[in-house]
Amino acid sequence: MNEKLQKYIENKKYDLALQFIHKIQKKEYSLEYHNYKIVIYLLSQKFDAAQAELTVLLSKFPNDPTLLCNMGLAYKGKKNFDHAIHYLSKSLQIDPENLNTALNLIETHIEVLNFTKAIELLNKIIQRNLRMERCYQLLAYCYREINLFEESHKNLELAIENNPYNYENFYHLGFSFIWKKNYQEAMECFKKCYELNNKYLPALYQLNNLLKFDSDSPYYNILVNINDRDCDQYNCAYKYLTISEVHYRKNDYNNFFKYLHQANNLRGLHSKKKKYDPHVIQASYSKIPDFIIDDIKFTPIFILGMPRSGSSVLEQIISQADDVYAAGEIPLLHEQFDPLIHLNQNKIDQLSLIKIRENYLSYLSMLPNTKFIIDKLPLNFLWIGFIKSIFPNAIFIHTIRNKLDICMSLYRTFFADNVLEFSYNLKDINNFYTIYKSMMDFWYSSGLKILDFNYDDFISNPQEQIQSLFRKLNFEYNESFLDLHNINRPVKTASFLQVKDNIKKSSNPNWHDFQHEIAILFES
Repeated sequence: MNEKLQKYIENKKYDLALQFIHKIQKKEYSLEYHNYKIVIYLLSQKFDAAQAELTVLLSKFPNDPTLLCNMGLAYKGKKNFDHAIHYLSKSLQIDPENLNTALNLIETHIEVLNFTKAIELLNKIIQRNLRMERCYQLLAYCYREINLFEESHKNLELAIENNPYNYENFYHLGFSFIWKKNYQEAMECFKKCYELNNKYLPALYQLNNLLKFDSDSPYYNILVNINDRDCDQYNCAYKYLTISEVHYRKNDYNNFFKYLHQANNLRGLHSKKKKYDPHVIQASYSKIPDFIIDDIKFTPIFILGMPRSGSSVLEQIISQADDVYAAGEIPLLHEQFDPLIHLNQNKIDQLSLIKIRENYLSYLSMLPNTKFIIDKLPLNFLWIGFIKSIFPNAIFIHTIRNKLDICMSLYRTFFADNVLEFSYNLKDINNFYTIYKSMMDFWYSSGLKILDFNYDDFISNPQEQIQSLFRKLNFEYNESFLDLHNINRPVKTASFLQVKDNIKKSSNPNWHDFQHEIAILFES
């Protein structure tokens, strides 16, 4: 590649790069530079432009593996994963040694939650004696997502063997040790992560969760002495979030709110807020056609409600009953119902619903075969009626908690992969809570059977509340189920440390005393 063009691309000066290519192509056409043009379109997320160029080229060179790969990437960028897999697979058939194409295909299978296929392809690469760090990272991720935590842990260690200088490997291994309840090793991993990259402040945030910094802690002093100009917005947000938690534990609520607001202002600067319109969802539900669905040999249990309302604790308890498997949070239904109603507002197609059901069953086929499977993705509250249409035997458990505790817990938490974009702004949190209340009122009024589980009542009287719920589920109860400390099943969500201890009342302050800080949350 021309040195000047390379610098333009490295510095993300894509318009200048395209101008440079245009000048060259005017003098003499080159397929090589035409390909660079397509790559620039892909890098700048101009996927339609890339596809237009690729369509012309593929009509001339239908078996060019680079063109096929790039067409797959263009479809991947547009979230058309079926077409992406088609083109990437065809490219790999023609050029089976191309690791770049193979990894892109693997990552596309991961996007559609086909972890079995991704694992199969990754193992093929490793069997060719190509001990690549990226392969072990992806294997660790895939195994984690299907709850094979030992395999995930092993592959993280292999990634570190391949590259002991990548701070991210140690960061993820720290979580793996938390899931294994080896908190000392977890701390060592987060320390190593920070040692390798002292600008990566999430490592100090996780250390604080384990060590509980005070104002005399050397790590706390490191944080307060970091100049904001020396870190980007992402890391600076973690700096302020960690400092806010130290002040929270000191009951210094003025500084707690001061730094918490700063943290969320920074974290939310570039977040793309997903908008949910309860009226559109409710109107779409009325258009679901009546149809007969085949029986399944298990019963799905959906624990849902507002995030941070106690679903992880409840999942841990229920998962100890006979023939119950806790699958964690499965995003598939939420991710597929949402575009369905926006693409088909006038009609909900029966075939589309059946396809979503098949995709969900395909995902569950990667998990152990049990009589009951728990999916605890809270946001499934948006889709209760839709889920009931494709899984008529589904059980729904609605976790309920005090509004202020939920909203403040959301505001105090940075979620992985930015999954809850609304949680960095109090107004957005309050708006989402209003949507949640509207949807739950709608589902109750629709006559759907939903079991309520009040987290606040549970904390006050755990045994009575769990016994009552188990009776409704027709599950056999054992007092040992409440001993969360002895449960070995890991929790992958933001609640991973909250559920390691036994049940205890929250130490939250009375949020009403801070209405001047969180006034929006008192609006109905």
